[in-house]
Amino acid sequence: MFKSCRTALYAAGEPLLARAQETQVVRPDTDIAEVIQLVGGIANIKAAEPEQIERILDMALDGLRYQGSCPRQWRDGRTPGWLLILAV
Repeated sequence: MFKSCRTALYAAGEPLLARAQETQVVRPDTDIAEVIQLVGGIANIKAAEPEQIERILDMALDGLRYQGSCPRQWRDGRTPGWLLILAV
């Protein structure tokens, strides 16, 4: 059962991820296994309300979006929040 579900996820997800990477919608340095682990891990958060899980998933998916070759600064010149936190 688990193997057939895993196979179905990979079969459906790999082409979608590849297309998103080709069009630079998703960062090129990830693969379907990481995306599945990311979403699965968030879905398994036990103590969170459904709305909070949805927000966490939205934030994680934002991190998958392609940002160009310079991750230290957004295209509009702003510094990403995670970099500001690390600098503290």
